Amino acid sequence: SVIAGALLAGVTVLVAKRLLPLWASVVAGILVACGWQFVMHGRELRAYELFALAAVVFAWVLLHERAAGPFRGLRRHGLAFVVACGSLTNYFFLLSVVAALVWLWTGGEHRDVRARIARQIAIGLVPLLIWSPILVHQYLGQRFSWIGPFSLHGVVDSYWELFTNNVQTSVLLPLLVLLAVIGGCLLLARASAEGRLVALLAVVPVAIVALAWLGGAHVFDPRNLIGAGPFAAIALAGIPTRLPRSLAYPVAAAASVAITIAAANAEATPPTPYDKIGNLLVSAGWKPADPILLVGNFGDFFAYRSPLEWYLPNQPVLTLGEAERGRTCGAIFVVTPSTRIGADVVRSGLVATHASVGHVFVARLTLRHVPQHGLWAYGHVLAVREQRSACVRLIPEASTV
Repeated sequence: SVIAGALLAGVTVLVAKRLLPLWASVVAGILVACGWQFVMHGRELRAYELFALAAVVFAWVLLHERAAGPFRGLRRHGLAFVVACGSLTNYFFLLSVVAALVWLWTGGEHRDVRARIARQIAIGLVPLLIWSPILVHQYLGQRFSWIGPFSLHGVVDSYWELFTNNVQTSVLLPLLVLLAVIGGCLLLARASAEGRLVALLAVVPVAIVALAWLGGAHVFDPRNLIGAGPFAAIALAGIPTRLPRSLAYPVAAAASVAITIAAANAEATPPTPYDKIGNLLVSAGWKPADPILLVGNFGDFFAYRSPLEWYLPNQPVLTLGEAERGRTCGAIFVVTPSTRIGADVVRSGLVATHASVGHVFVARLTLRHVPQHGLWAYGHVLAVREQRSACVRLIPEASTV
């Protein structure tokens, strides 16, 4: 992912250079290099950064094929190869393919290459067609309820969240970024056929996923839109080029400095040590039948659920539960991200053993039933789905959002 991220920023500059001056293309590269989703997924084993790279290489190959004519020999299969790699990496890559097909069939200037490019795209989709039964199984087996029901606010935030992890209570900044992306896309689309492709690749995937979310599919998440991010960055970088030079350079420099500082500040926050939390739970005697209480400002239980699954023995499937009155537990454990709450838990006199790692407090309680009053009232109960405790009733995840 680190290599893919480095290549992504470079290829974004190459694509932008076909539309914008070099200085503006570099701004687009900086937005991608320092944008939060790209930084975060650029250090993971998951392939989101590779997905974004495939989307940008797809655009570059499309533009090259249209401008240079058909390649000879093995190079003529380059577009099919990129489509195969992208679609097998992440099925949201198909939305970039849809945007490209819209571009092909809505521009009269593409009539001479339309059939050739469409044929190469179709060839590239054959591996995905073979893989599709497994894809369907994966989709049906995943848990997406944490995305929640459709939210217009979430759609407005989409581009903002691609470039920053600064969660805003106000919709103003995300709305301004959304309007800037749309405005930049309109400028690119009016300037050239190449600009229209970039604009469609920035907007069409986000629009389709938003409509799917409105229709009830839980698929709208910034990481699923990361393939549109580089093209949104090009659209944003193109806006200063329409300003007088005396304004254009300072605006571009300010945007580059701001995104760099935002990335540095985001990286300054230490990561939650989920591996050590899992080790502390096991050391304190946690077993799959024991509920885990998440107490404090977690936002929702989804934030901790998956990482805890990764680091607990045998990666158990955790889900939300609630106390069953009159039933007792073998043991109850507490995890809180607040040292202050940890101190309150100790003072409650209900702690058998406890330990801390960083800012996270982990304890085993002396209780045999899940507490529901006082500082426990706003907690979440995690339970293993297959081996749940007798004192906890599991809640369907669709009911948690």
